[in-house]
Amino acid sequence: MKIFNAETFDIRIKNKAFKGKVHSVFASACNIKTREDKIITLLVNSKPDQPNGIRILTPKEFVFSDWIKPGDSVSCQQECLQIEEPNILVDMRLAHVWQNSLPRYLDDVDHAHILGQYKAATKLFLMLTKQNIDSLKKSNSKIKRMDFLLILYSKVENLTQSVRIDDKSKILSEISSFIGFGPGLTPWGDDFLCGFMAGFDCLSKDLDQKIKLHKLRDILIRNFDATGDISKSMLSDAVLGQHGELIVDTCQALFDPKFSPKLTSRVCKLIEVGETSGSASCLGILSGIAAVTKCNELYKVNFLRMMLRLKDKVYVPHLETVP
Repeated sequence: MKIFNAETFDIRIKNKAFKGKVHSVFASACNIKTREDKIITLLVNSKPDQPNGIRILTPKEFVFSDWIKPGDSVSCQQECLQIEEPNILVDMRLAHVWQNSLPRYLDDVDHAHILGQYKAATKLFLMLTKQNIDSLKKSNSKIKRMDFLLILYSKVENLTQSVRIDDKSKILSEISSFIGFGPGLTPWGDDFLCGFMAGFDCLSKDLDQKIKLHKLRDILIRNFDATGDISKSMLSDAVLGQHGELIVDTCQALFDPKFSPKLTSRVCKLIEVGETSGSASCLGILSGIAAVTKCNELYKVNFLRMMLRLKDKVYVPHLETVP
């Protein structure tokens, strides 16, 4: 038997007994689907925490896919998880419990601070997006043609505006069209919506904002089945206000003055995730903030200016003319 100690795990897994099968396996992650159709993810300890995740202490060279395969039986009881066929045991009894709830911030407490952080984040996002697209152009990445980004950027702007003015029919059609759309193991549209919900949730304080948040959650719940198991689990967590460590950290740096100096490093870490996931999540956060904020300057000047620049030719790889 190969035994690993867990370093951290989601509080919702604490004292939870379940059985299931390995759903999918990668170098640094292993997804388990329980009999209740929940996704629980094993992660190497170099990866950030995430909802329903268990980070385990592994040797540097450890690769999940060398040991585990889809379909392997899994059982968990008394905070010990066992993958039966390769006989791997994950001991969670001494691990730290990770609290992944999104922190709440007040939109009207300090507009100047929020606006300043938002401006800095949009500039950083634009710069990193261009760098990322330029590097994809030069690489052998499967995601070379990004024509879909022009469509997505327009949809992002439409959804944000529709939520601001509470246009129910447009909100429904836009969110429905995002789910499952775009490239990636977790499609671009799903990653964007998770970030959008986080940004919106952070600043939802008054009754009107909370009602809008509840409506957004209802629409997402009704459309979960339009995407794959991993994304469905991710969106389910977002509806509950549960997000991965990098999204929580980015929101914290945007709004909490104590963490303002960490804004650049946290945005960079988020955008580095995958080829599209991190960038989509970050744009989602910025769009969700723009949709919920009462600061008109943030929406009309900063958000719309960012979207205008994103839709400019310089951000689309197959259009080489730089204005």
